[in-house]
Amino acid sequence: LTRAGPMYEGVRLVHERLDDPSVTALVLVALPEDLPIAETVDLWGRLGERQRLTRMCVLNGIQQRPFPVSVDWERARAALQSDASPAVNEAIALTDAWVARSRVQDRARERLQAELGVPLAELPRLATTIVTAADLDKLGASLMDGLR
Repeated sequence: LTRAGPMYEGVRLVHERLDDPSVTALVLVALPEDLPIAETVDLWGRLGERQRLTRMCVLNGIQQRPFPVSVDWERARAALQSDASPAVNEAIALTDAWVARSRVQDRARERLQAELGVPLAELPRLATTIVTAADLDKLGASLMDGLR
């Protein structure tokens, strides 16, 4: 619109700051779900030459795995199904959902690592919305680990 005046100068100064990697860095953040991951990958592509400003990507809200990778859930599931009690069936259904969530998180992690050329940090899903200083320290440590 204009190439002179206080508005132009203000916008120019903001643009220079935002475009200076010694002053500004981008941190992409996504939930470990299909749509947010697709949107993050799309944003990465749209950044074009400004990808250089991206310091890291954060995968936010990671749930712990229900059990170690070495556990064969399908085999354990089959053994548990021999007991037809409602409580066991409910536990199996809950574990199935947890395992499915872990698989979605794994796909999200793999896609971000394959398509973004920046470090990936993971923040755990907090069990409560009340955040303590210890929670913040834990989250901060996770972010710092992602930058290493």
